[in-house]
Amino acid sequence: MDELWAEGNPSHKHYNTLRFRRGGKTLITFGLRDGYFIACIVLGKEEQQKFDATREKFSQATCKIYDETQVYHDSKWLRFDVYDDNFVNDIIALLHIKRKPNRKLLPDSIEKCGRLDIGLSHEDITSRLVSHTT
Repeated sequence: MDELWAEGNPSHKHYNTLRFRRGGKTLITFGLRDGYFIACIVLGKEEQQKFDATREKFSQATCKIYDETQVYHDSKWLRFDVYDDNFVNDIIALLHIKRKPNRKLLPDSIEKCGRLDIGLSHEDITSRLVSHTT
């Protein structure tokens, strides 16, 4: 995943921006501010359809932002002002709509394990691998 950092003029509304891209496509942009950050996710036409199909999984606040966001040439630019962790789960779910994770949850064998960023402890991973291979 590419990370693009842009540091700008503090008097400009788009200063200190961190953008994550994969496959030439921006997944999310963070605008860093004093005491909070802005998360911007652009949903294309197909991604909007996926959101609509799974709408009940999202919080009312996220659905309100989605509904109130104007459509620009087939895309919606969702903007979240993040002061605490209220939007974190919804933002992660939106990222899953944009792109599927590029790793299997568990490899075929423990020898192929490598790096796993799945939030499981070493013991959990080992026990699941052992049960998966037997």
